[in-house]
Amino acid sequence: MKLKDWVKSTLVAGGSIGFLYAAGYIVSLMIVHL
Repeated sequence: MKLKDWVKSTLVAGGSIGFLYAAGYIVSLMIVHL
């Protein structure tokens, strides 16, 4: 159970970082194209 919770929290953190990185990348592309 403890390992499962650790994996879940790791995936949530990784997903959040990945989402922020992707959002920043998209915004920078939009700025470059404007």
